[in-house]
Amino acid sequence: MAEVTREFIKDEDINIELVSKQLEKVASSINRSNKKNLTDINIICEEVFGKILNKIYGYNLFSASAEIKGNFMAVDLIDYENRVCYQVTTRKDRKKIGDTIKKFNQTNLENDIDELNILIIGEKSKYHEPLDLDLSNGKKFSLMRNIYDNKSLIDLIQKKEYSNPGFLVEIYDDINMVFDSGRVSTKSIVKATEEFSDCYEYEEGGVGEKKFWKKGLGDTQIIAFIPLSYEAEISCLLLIRKSSVSGSSMTFGQKTLLENYFVTEEEFKQKHNVGRFSNEEQIYMQIENTRMQINAHTGYHIYQLFEALKNEYLKEQRKIEQTLGVEKFRKVGSDYYLTTISEIQWKEMYFFAKNHQSHIETGELDWNIFKIGWMDDHLVFAKNSLDRRHADDFARIDVRVSKEYENMLDVFWRPGYAAGRGDMEGFDNIIKWRADYTLKWIMEKFIPKAHEFYPIKKKHSLLKWFEKN
Repeated sequence: MAEVTREFIKDEDINIELVSKQLEKVASSINRSNKKNLTDINIICEEVFGKILNKIYGYNLFSASAEIKGNFMAVDLIDYENRVCYQVTTRKDRKKIGDTIKKFNQTNLENDIDELNILIIGEKSKYHEPLDLDLSNGKKFSLMRNIYDNKSLIDLIQKKEYSNPGFLVEIYDDINMVFDSGRVSTKSIVKATEEFSDCYEYEEGGVGEKKFWKKGLGDTQIIAFIPLSYEAEISCLLLIRKSSVSGSSMTFGQKTLLENYFVTEEEFKQKHNVGRFSNEEQIYMQIENTRMQINAHTGYHIYQLFEALKNEYLKEQRKIEQTLGVEKFRKVGSDYYLTTISEIQWKEMYFFAKNHQSHIETGELDWNIFKIGWMDDHLVFAKNSLDRRHADDFARIDVRVSKEYENMLDVFWRPGYAAGRGDMEGFDNIIKWRADYTLKWIMEKFIPKAHEFYPIKKKHSLLKWFEKN
């Protein structure tokens, strides 16, 4: 009995035996479909095997039935540049070969094509004399050299793999298009897959700046908006071209991505791979509310796309952290933890801030940079009314009771605000204060200054109270 596993089919798992097995499945599927008068798969195979032959020989074959209204009765694939054409079929009898040559001779292809070939999806027969047949273009059709089947195709693929490592993986995914395509639409199956493989990105300006990012692997694709500022959040859309899933749009927000998709490979498999039999290539996957059965290598592509998106997201996050100066600080919600101070230190700081608010135009003007609210749990550093610097708020700090130390407060930082500037602009410690600069200023300047000021001002306040009373 086959083992049930959550494992993907990875690139390194794909070998010539697996590719050969796929080719045999194609032949069986065509025969079953044709018995039911379902011929869509024939046209799909023309396109898919045309793509494979192009990769092997460097041809530019195109599917006549997919590209041209009405099809050529003689052949399925044509390359005018290299003057070669192919008929793709599962039939291997001598009559089929004779009919193909007869129809070729009756068309005007003789003016454009030198070489006619037949690709039999399956195993070809042993043919008897005559082995060379005349073509109307003056060339010969050889039953030995111009007929290909699964075995000869496998030999060509294997030979190509020697000089082009990774070629087997490409061919395996190409063959999978036959099974994942479903019914034929007006659009070329190969073109639809190639469009999925497009990768590009560009930045969008404005409020909540984001980067548009698109990447595809095989028949899967992710389209995402990656944040370029601390205010924006990531979101993405997963698309799969497989016929039974095509048309469904699976969307993901930041919370979902961070918790369920930006995880290790093992976590990803535990969360999303329902399972498959080890001797089969189809796997059940659970992506949000959609449970689907897809090829296990296509499933691996899905994981790889989320991994690529995660790396791109983290790269942009590192840039944001560098700009904000928060690389060494722990993020808690939307704030960053700077340090822990005593309640007495905060009392002195807040008292100092009340006496040096940004609207005060007397005294130590350089220190009149504070805004305070109704609550005594935060301070905003801001320019005063006489300050010529182009800023509104340099930064803000909040304090919360420490969970680790008694009579201590944790200090948190969040970015300041400057009118007319984007979220990520102005962090030069003049317009907006970076987190690392803010902490250094608090520890080296603000706390000592507040500590020095507090007893003097308090003593002065007490004397005035005694004089009144």
